[in-house]
Amino acid sequence: IRAGVEALTAMGSMATMTLYWAGLAEAELAAGRLDEARAAVREAAAYLARSDERVHEAGLAIMDGRVALAAGDVGHARAAFERALAVAQAQEAHGMARRAERHLAEM
Repeated sequence: IRAGVEALTAMGSMATMTLYWAGLAEAELAAGRLDEARAAVREAAAYLARSDERVHEAGLAIMDGRVALAAGDVGHARAAFERALAVAQAQEAHGMARRAERHLAEM
């Protein structure tokens, strides 16, 4: 996954890169590689800031929270899930809002 995301980035791809970086973070988290998962979340956030591509913003915040929670940073995780909820509600992304609410409830 990493090679594909890096290749797209190197080519200057701008379409849905936030989603791809978040997917890489998900894979790294599943493999127990927290440092790599954090790095992928940071890359996604940097891309989001540069591109103004907001369609995956709430999902990225949820991934950020999941990585933080796995690392034991409960405060950061809660803030990320709350940010995800606020973004999802503002975008009227009801399914994503429910996901954020579920993660908050599980804390």
